[in-house]
Amino acid sequence: MRLRLKKLANDKGWTLRILSYLLQVHYQTILGWNQGRAHPRLEMLFMLSKVLNCRVEDFLDEKNHDLIQRKLDDCQSNGNFDSI
Repeated sequence: MRLRLKKLANDKGWTLRILSYLLQVHYQTILGWNQGRAHPRLEMLFMLSKVLNCRVEDFLDEKNHDLIQRKLDDCQSNGNFDSI
């Protein structure tokens, strides 16, 4: 799942390198998140939303957002959250 970090950082006038400095993580880590090769922990998602002044949902592109919503809806209807 790719995160839209580059666009959100650019909207603030920042590069991904600046974002990595602010979050105190390696630049390669940010690149991995942005390209979908790695995924941040939940607490880092909240830090990203705070630093970028946006909602966690804003990181996801429309395709990924819909996929996650469908998966959550299925789990709620089945009462099974083990597959998330």
